[in-house]
Parts: sequence; C-alpha cells; structure tokens
Amino acid sequence: MCQALAGRWGAPSRQPRGSVVEHDREPSMSQQEPLDRYRRLIEGSDVGLFQTTPDGEIRWVNRAAARIVGYDSPEEFTAAVGDIRQIYVDPSRRDDFLREIEAHGEISGFQYEISRKDGSLRWIEVSARPVIAPDGSVELFEGTVTDITRKRLLAAGLDAVSSQLEPKEAITRFADVLGRVAPFYQLTLAVVEDDHYRRMISVSGPDQPVWFPPDERVPLAGNSMLQVVTTRSSLVVPDTAAGTWDFDAVLRSRGVGSYAIFPLVDESGVFATFNVGVAEPSSLSEEVVDLLESITSAVANAVKNILVVEREREAHRQLAEAGRLKDEFLERASHDLRSPVSIIDGISEILHVHWDAMDDDQRRQRLQVIQRQARRMKELLRRDMDVALIEAGDLICEPRVFDLAAGVREAVEDVAVATPSHHFEVSTPSALPMAYADDERTLQILANLVTNAVKFSPRGTAVRVRVSEEGSTLRVDVEDEGPGIDPGSRDEIFEKMARLDTHAEGTGLGLYIAKSLVELQGGRIWVASASSGGACLSFTVPVADAASSVP
Repeated sequence: MCQALAGRWGAPSRQPRGSVVEHDREPSMSQQEPLDRYRRLIEGSDVGLFQTTPDGEIRWVNRAAARIVGYDSPEEFTAAVGDIRQIYVDPSRRDDFLREIEAHGEISGFQYEISRKDGSLRWIEVSARPVIAPDGSVELFEGTVTDITRKRLLAAGLDAVSSQLEPKEAITRFADVLGRVAPFYQLTLAVVEDDHYRRMISVSGPDQPVWFPPDERVPLAGNSMLQVVTTRSSLVVPDTAAGTWDFDAVLRSRGVGSYAIFPLVDESGVFATFNVGVAEPSSLSEEVVDLLESITSAVANAVKNILVVEREREAHRQLAEAGRLKDEFLERASHDLRSPVSIIDGISEILHVHWDAMDDDQRRQRLQVIQRQARRMKELLRRDMDVALIEAGDLICEPRVFDLAAGVREAVEDVAVATPSHHFEVSTPSALPMAYADDERTLQILANLVTNAVKFSPRGTAVRVRVSEEGSTLRVDVEDEGPGIDPGSRDEIFEKMARLDTHAEGTGLGLYIAKSLVELQGGRIWVASASSGGACLSFTVPVADAASSVP
C-alpha cells in the first residue's frame, strides 16, 4: 500500500538519513544565523519531531523523538531503524496512518503502540502533515510525536478500578495494560490492617504460577511493607537475594528477584499498596518506577472505591449469613426441643388431672422426669447456641489460670453419679501445673468427650480419663472400651453433623463443638486407638506461664 501511495504522491528525492531536508537554494549569510538557531531549537526541544517518507524511510528525528523509542541520539536511532514500521507493534497501523492523512490532508492525535530498543512497549501519539514538493507530490511527512504511555496506563487503570467490575476482574484488566509496559511476575493489591497486611488481589504474570494467594495475611514486622507504611514513600528492592528484609527470603523462594511497593495514601495514612514484582534482580527501571509512582494518587481514590464496595458486599454477605444461621438455629432448636417439650407437657397434664389420686412417690417420679427433661432442654439450647456462635465466628473463650486436674475430677464425678451404667476411672499426677484456658469451656469439652465414650461403649465397661503434662500443654485423654473408630474415619468424626453409627442417639454436634472450643484456645484434638481396643480421644490446653498469671 505504501508503494501505491508513494507512487500517487510522487517519489521523494533521496537525502542522507538523519539529516534535515535540503532545499535547492542555499541560504545567504544573513539567513544562516537564525536558521542555525532554529535547528538548535528543534533538535533540543522536549517535543519529539520527525520526518518520514511515504514509503516509511526515516529522514530525520530530533533527540526527544529518539529517546521516546529508547535511543540516546538521533544518529543511533536512524542507523538502527531503516523503516518506521520496524517500531510498530502492529505494522498495519502504518497503513491506517497513510489512509487518514490522505483522506484529511493531515492527521492529529493518531495513536499506536511501539516496541522500543530494549523491547519494552510504549504508546505514542502522532500529529503530522505532508510536505509537498514543487511537482505537487508528497515528499515527506513531518510532525510531532508524544509518549502517552503514562496517560494510557492511568486511563486504563482508572477505567478498570472505577468500573462496576468485580475487584479481581478490575485489577486483572489493569494488570493486562501494565504488563505491556512493564512485564511483571506478580502484581498485588494489599490492604493494610493494623499490624498486618492482607493481599486483597494478586495477579500473576503470563505463564507464571500463583505463588501469592489472595486474602493471605502477612505481618508487617520484618517486612519492607512496614517502611512504606511508616514513611508513606515508595520503595524499590533491587535484589531479594540481598536479604534486606526478612520476608525477602520468602519472595525469593517464590521466584521474585526484585520488587517495588507503591503506597496508596489518604488522610489517615497508607491504607493500601500496589506491589509489582519481577523475576530478574535489578530489572525494574527507573523509568518504569517513575511511571508507576506518578499514577498512585489517582489510583488511590479508585481503590478506595473498590474497598467501599467490598465492605458493602461483605456487610450484605454477613447479613445474609446471619439470617441463614438464625433460621438454622431456630429449625434445629425447634426440632431438638420437640421431644422434651412433649414429655413435659404430657406429664404436666397427668399431674394436673390425677394429682390427688397419686401418692408422693408417683408425684416425685413424674416431677423428676420433668426436671430431667428441663435440664436436657437447657443443654440442647446451649449446644445449638454454641453451633450458631461457632459458625458466625462469635464464640468467645475467656482464659484464666485454673486447676485442670481438680476440674476433671469433679466433672467426671458428676457424670458418674448420673451414669450408673459405666465405671469411671480418673488418673492425674500429684504435681501438675496450672492450666491457662476458659475453665467452663474446657470442662464442657471434657463432658462432650466423656458423653461420647459412654454412648459408644457397652454397659458395664470402664471409661478412663487421664491428665498429663506434655511440653507447654496439658493433655487430657478419654478412653473407652467400645468398638473403636476406623482410622479412615478419624478426621470425619469432628465434622458437623458427623454420625458414624446411624443407630446411635445424638445429633453429631458434640465433637464438632469440642474441636472448635479446643482450637479457639490454641490447643489440638485428635483420636487414636486405645489399649483396650476402643477409642481414645485426646485434647490439649496451654499451661499457665508467668505472662498468663498476671491478673
């Protein structure tokens, strides 16, 4: 196409590359000085200036134009690039340029993407007009060229994060634009939360593994993020192998050789950052860092909007979840209470109608049934409330220093009185340190484990409870003489509504609650085979130390 247009416009006269077009008449001495000043002016201008022929030959550029393409001088540029199409990412855009200028006589604001000397990409904007030869043909195009990469990146970023897209999709769109300017290994939007930061969104570069999962919370201590939050200034770490920050070793192990952190600041300080990591050390150029730094204030406002939307969505999600938990609690409670309420109602009716006809023993027996069913209702309601609190993340334990051994002995004695069908043995060392945990919740855990042992072992067998010291924890073992638990099902028994024996009574919530309470207090819970052939359920709680003993 260029040859056709060149033929239509006329072939230009050949000039040495890198020179200004010569004219037939030499300037006089009186004209030479202002002409020299003009040449110096345009060659030193901050605006890129160029001359090209219709078939793409570069006749002349000034220093600013050469630098846009990544060359130090016009001479280096014109020596390396014979045809203007060589710098086009999409060479067909040159044909679009020629069509536009032919149709309108000149062109303004024509944008396209170029590949620079170092292989990086930039967007430029060109305005040009034809230079007409004496014979009426187009000899040259001359015009201005501007690097609009910063403008395009900012527009793309703001368009992405200001859109109605999901935050992940919005940042991914911004990452697509950024990746063409500064190929990255990992791009992260991190939100500062007290003494941690949370990766809200993490995007990997093309063909890169996902090493940085979103929503991971990382301590600020020992991390370069702490300096950024404190100083409110950007930070470039040229080589993670230097180990300047503790967390750099983690980044290095995940393939990041160099990275930069850019703070997003509001009136309260640094509320978020966007972090760019690259694979090779010292490969984040000063130009790219300046480019990214220049858009932080605008991106900060857009990211604040994303955070507002995220908080609103989270609030709606929590409301919906609270509604679901409420409905589930009411459904479970109404189901669980139906039987004891029916029993209490029936016996109350009998007592009301036949009170005078009954002797004292008959009345006492029926009142004891009512009392047991009322106690059962209380336990069911507490259990259902615990489940609701666990699922809502609102269950609270209040740790204090207490004598675990004494508490275990008392709790097992209470169970033994109410459960004459089994024998109970308690073993505690004479010298045992104090525990630091919520005493009521800890004994509730024990009660759930003992109840489970009774439920799954034959009448007349023993339930053994042992307390021992294990490192910085106290360990409680509850062993029964039942059939035991298959090794493949041992994790399953702690799941909500888990019932390995469908013929046994119960709802499958006791061990689920026990596991949640143990973990909430920093302990662990597990099941193993007992020496008797039955099951041994164990859990730990922390030992009280000097710090926990302070009131």
